[in-house]
Amino acid sequence: MVKLFKSQYPDPEIEKKLRARLYETALDDCNPVRTSIADAMREVGSEEALPTLEAILFDLEPSAKIAQVFSGG
Repeated sequence: MVKLFKSQYPDPEIEKKLRARLYETALDDCNPVRTSIADAMREVGSEEALPTLEAILFDLEPSAKIAQVFSGG
């Protein structure tokens, strides 16, 4: 699906499914699928991806702040 999306295959369902998969795997740093989807969204994603990316940021921001506090101490 990522390859189809990057080639801009004209099916809006592909991006929709990839956004859902990206949200599901957002917390898994080791997941190569997550990285591939994020790269594809950066390259050819539409504005419809923004709410998903904002939701991921909202979910991850507290964890990042806690990690920053503990790494400084």
